[in-house]
Amino acid sequence: MPKQSKHSIEEYCLSLLDSMYDAVLIVDQNERVIYVNDSFTRVTGAEKSKLLGQVLHKVRPGAHMPTVLKTGVAELGIHRVVGNREHVANVVPIFRDGKQIGGASISNNTTDIMRISNELEKYRASLKKMEAMMKKVRVTRYCFDDIIAESKCSIDAKRTAMRLAQKDISVLLLGESGTGKEIYAQSIHDASTRRNSPFIAINCSALSPDLLESELFGYEDGTFTGARKGGKPGVFEAANHGTVFLDEIAEMDVAFQAKLLRTLQEGVVRRVGGAKEIRVDVRVLSATNRDLKQRVETGQFRLDLYYRIAHISLALEPLRNRPEDLRVMIDHFLTREGERNQKNLSLTPNARELLLNYQWPGNIRELSNALRAAAILVDKDTIDVDDFSQTIRDYGIAADYVPITTLKEAVRKAEDEVIQKALLKYGNTTEGKRRAAQALNISVATLYNKLSQ
Repeated sequence: MPKQSKHSIEEYCLSLLDSMYDAVLIVDQNERVIYVNDSFTRVTGAEKSKLLGQVLHKVRPGAHMPTVLKTGVAELGIHRVVGNREHVANVVPIFRDGKQIGGASISNNTTDIMRISNELEKYRASLKKMEAMMKKVRVTRYCFDDIIAESKCSIDAKRTAMRLAQKDISVLLLGESGTGKEIYAQSIHDASTRRNSPFIAINCSALSPDLLESELFGYEDGTFTGARKGGKPGVFEAANHGTVFLDEIAEMDVAFQAKLLRTLQEGVVRRVGGAKEIRVDVRVLSATNRDLKQRVETGQFRLDLYYRIAHISLALEPLRNRPEDLRVMIDHFLTREGERNQKNLSLTPNARELLLNYQWPGNIRELSNALRAAAILVDKDTIDVDDFSQTIRDYGIAADYVPITTLKEAVRKAEDEVIQKALLKYGNTTEGKRRAAQALNISVATLYNKLSQ
């Protein structure tokens, strides 16, 4: 590059100062004004023609320049009010080859400063909103160590998922409700290169198309009645560099599918009510318990979106096809619920046989809930068939896992429960038993007889 002459560099510097929005004034070592740009007049109201060639403190009383020239020390953030003009100035000495040759004043009016300050405040507020949203983002609770895999199909699925975690591609998780699709999604994220960024799950069937759009893409201020002041970033913005899990994606409205497809293809989102495109970098994992190919054939799901979200599909078998997993899961959930309820829980042989043979249409979720409910409701440490829900008990009766009691035994059991309630109410004292017998409409002798039995 050819070397610039001293003269041309000075011209460039003057052109730069002339074009600056900041007000600039330069004096020599004798405090004589040698340069003023047009912005100085705009900010301070002082005319350039009345300043050039003049000694500054004579035409600008109260100027800090004389002090700076005397001390050689800059003075910053000086608040000046001259007439009806208010501005903030930074006054600095100018040195060449170690020798002070003059000084410069660079000023901005307070209106400009307030405008910049307001913009910065808006920026800070926006950052706070994003930080608050990030704090609310649910981090992954599960990893591959939490997935119980004893059956061959589960071992194969887990091994495949671990490989897929290392590849930054879209994965479609298939399986009945309750088979653990979200646990797999969280585990894939946790084992991926995006593990230190957010994981956000959203249920596509739980929101209307309009609400789903505003949740995924966000919205601008004043877009609709009740919208948050200042707008709101969407899931894709909040999960930038992380993972978005779209659960029950088959239920997504067909019209909205086109908008999602564009985001996945272009890597940009546009907030509802906004015109600006925001670039995002997210990995998308999806899940459904539906036959997506069939929905494509019936026009309920876009073929191009299907190929975009299903670079690879991973199918999870229902629990009824995984007896090896079921045995381990029963003990796993039993131990967990025992710790939660401070009990040493166990199952009767009939209860275990019932759980091993029940079909579990709700899969792992139903099994977990069944043992949790039984653990809470049972008064003892041993869980029997009668401690499960009516649905599970009815299956047990039909399959002969629940023995049918005689009518005499059923009546006796009912009598026992009523007597225990009466004694609980009136007390186990002599007087309490007398009042309990009276309430039960039996003699005290009969009550003592039944208690002895």
